[in-house]
Amino acid sequence: MKRLVFIAILVTLVLGGFTLADASLIDNGPDPVTGYHLIYDTNLDITWYNYTYAPVPSPSTSLSQAVAWASSLTVGGVSAWTLPTTPGTMLFAYTSEGQMGELYYTQLGNTAGGPLTNTGPLTKLLTTQPYWYDTLYDANYAFNFYFATGQQSKDGIVGSPDYAIAVHTGDIGPSGVIPIPGAILLFAPGLAGLAAIRRRFKK
Repeated sequence: MKRLVFIAILVTLVLGGFTLADASLIDNGPDPVTGYHLIYDTNLDITWYNYTYAPVPSPSTSLSQAVAWASSLTVGGVSAWTLPTTPGTMLFAYTSEGQMGELYYTQLGNTAGGPLTNTGPLTKLLTTQPYWYDTLYDANYAFNFYFATGQQSKDGIVGSPDYAIAVHTGDIGPSGVIPIPGAILLFAPGLAGLAAIRRRFKK
């Protein structure tokens, strides 16, 4: 009996472990208009728009273009999207400061220096150029984040091309329904198995 209980717990933990690295990121499903998914970040209480702004023919965008793009979005039934924010105190660093740093290191579990080995549900992240923060360093430079290596810096020339990703405060979903996190779904079969074993033991 004890052996069966141990096996059930072990299987549950193994299955659940696949989602622990990004358990704070919940896929709320696709926006019905664009088809791109809305990813709720429970650690930061923001929703990521799983889309990289890299307009054609240019593969990327200036800071002002990126800000304009994010503010023009209406996805998940809401507007007023922004670029990710940062306190703006680091210069050239591999830290979890700022929303993208927190995402890369804490939520996704990637390591300093790269490469980007885990994107979780944020499948549209690109690594060939940095992404803009919305935070200026001075009149000519802004902070950015490089998902290829996890480096944050203040050397983004505001008129030069970088990528952009949009965020919104709170839990934004196309249906307004907060889904059950994947980790819970994986733990459920194991818990059900334990309950069945317990009922059988009582008989």
